[in-house]
Amino acid sequence: MKKKALLFLFSITFLLVRAQEQPAAYAVSDEYTLWNFQKGDTAYVFADVAYVRENADTKSKLVDSLKEGAMVVINSEGYNGSTIRGFHAPWYKISF
Repeated sequence: MKKKALLFLFSITFLLVRAQEQPAAYAVSDEYTLWNFQKGDTAYVFADVAYVRENADTKSKLVDSLKEGAMVVINSEGYNGSTIRGFHAPWYKISF
C-alpha cells in the first residue's frame, strides 16, 4: 500500500512540475494571445506595480512605475519577449 501511495504522490508531483515548464502566458494561437495589443490600443496595468524601463530589459534603468489600474497607450508592436515572475510577455513602448 505504501508503494502505491508513493507512486501516486510521485506521479502527481511529476505532472505538476511538468505543467509549469511553459510560460504562464503561453500563446495558444498566432491570432490571439494574452498580449495581443496593437499600436494605438489602450491597456490597463493589472499588476500591483508595473515598472517602466528605459529599454526592453529588466536590467535597464527604471524610469517610472505605474500602479494597478493605470491606463497606458501602446505605441509599438510587441518585441523582445521576456519571462518575468513566471509570465512571458513582449515589451511595448507606451505612453501614460
